[in-house]
Amino acid sequence: MLLILREPQDGDQKLRMATKNSCSFPLVKILVDVVLAIDPGRMKCGVAVVRQSLDIVYQNVVDSAIIGQVINELAGVHKPGAIVIGNGTGSGAVVSVARELALAPVEVIDEKFTTLLARKRFFKENPPKGLRRLIPTSLQNPPRAFDDYVAVILAENYLAG
Repeated sequence: MLLILREPQDGDQKLRMATKNSCSFPLVKILVDVVLAIDPGRMKCGVAVVRQSLDIVYQNVVDSAIIGQVINELAGVHKPGAIVIGNGTGSGAVVSVARELALAPVEVIDEKFTTLLARKRFFKENPPKGLRRLIPTSLQNPPRAFDDYVAVILAENYLAG
C-alpha cells in the first residue's frame, strides 16, 4: 500500500485517515494494488476482488449470512489494500463485520446508479440467446443475480478516485 501525503487545501472535501488510530496525518488517497469490494444486501452480497490495473480477479454472489467468512478467505488469499463497501441496503451489518475482522482499511462509498450500470454490463457480457435476443434488454430481467457486477463497479469507482 502506498500513501500519498500532503497538507489540506481549501478545495478538499474529505481527507481519509490511514487506519483507525494508526496515525493522525491527512491523506489524499490511499493507493492500493488490490481492492475487495462488496455490494451488501439483506439476503445476498455481491463480492469482487479487483486489481489496480482493473483486472477482475474474483467475482461472485454469496449469502449474506457467510459474508464474514468470505471476507476472511478472500483477504487471506488476495491481501487487499482496502475493503470497499457500498452504502446501500444492509451495509451497516457488513461494515461492522469487516471492521471487526480488521484485515484492511474499510471504506464505505456511494452506490448511486451502480445497479443500473451493472445491469447494462451484465447484458453486454452475457447477451440473451435464442428468442430472448429479439426482446430489448431493458424489458428483460437478468437470468441470475448480478450483485457481483455491482461490486466490480464499486471497486472500479474506488480505484478511479
